[in-house]
Amino acid sequence: MKNIKENPTQRHKSVAALTAHAIQGDEQEFIDAGCLGYISKTIDVSNFLGTVQAYLK
Repeated sequence: MKNIKENPTQRHKSVAALTAHAIQGDEQEFIDAGCLGYISKTIDVSNFLGTVQAYLK
């Protein structure tokens, strides 16, 4: 995230963290780093697309 946010041609991009190895406290760490959101496994397939679309609005 640091590299993305420091790059003038990339900093406008939206990033949501997607992880299979979730640890308590990770979500806040990713948000603090500049991610719009955080999705961890097990993913609810029926809601996944809606969740991603919500981050992109």
